[in-house]
Amino acid sequence: MGKQHIGLLWMGVVALTGCDPKVDEETGAAGSDGAGDETALDSGVAWDSGVVWDSGAVSDDTESPGDGLVTDAGLYVVLEWDTDNSDLDLHLASGDATLFEEPLDVNFCNPSADWGEPGEAVDDPALLVDDLIGFGPEVITIEAPAEGAYRVRVHFFAAAPETPAGATVYVYLDGELVHAASAELSKNDVWDVGEIRFPEGAFATTGTLSEATESTCYTP
Repeated sequence: MGKQHIGLLWMGVVALTGCDPKVDEETGAAGSDGAGDETALDSGVAWDSGVVWDSGAVSDDTESPGDGLVTDAGLYVVLEWDTDNSDLDLHLASGDATLFEEPLDVNFCNPSADWGEPGEAVDDPALLVDDLIGFGPEVITIEAPAEGAYRVRVHFFAAAPETPAGATVYVYLDGELVHAASAELSKNDVWDVGEIRFPEGAFATTGTLSEATESTCYTP
């Protein structure tokens, strides 16, 4: 059974109280959970792990997306990209958590989690927007991050046709832009943008591209 998305705003679709796995843009079909094999692909669900792509160049020469998008939250991360009919996903992981590791990796499968002090909402991450149709933005925020390290990643989930996309990530601390970078990604690429440490408020750039070993959190 697919994980539930409660109170999450989805760009380009209606607000949902629950969701099936993401659909494949080429077929438009939504299916039940799959195991990443040909049967799942035939159902139209985008379970394939993609192919190996050459890494694109990473650039730090990027301007802010503009006013009106950013709050004064302790941590506010924005993802935008330059293609339509494509689905890139923003991930925020606590510590050394891997892609889709629940509850320590916040993403479309796990849009909120109880991090920091148990039961305290102010130090919990939340995915505010998941854009399914292109361009973004996707936003993850923490009002008052607890002490620790937080890693920002971008995963190229799907596209139709399968063309590269130029992704840009903006990281804000207390409403101030502290990091902006761009990279060219192809389907199933993972861009490790970098790590933020609190309470120092320091951002360390990673900027590497790799191929995802998993393309979704949904399992049979």
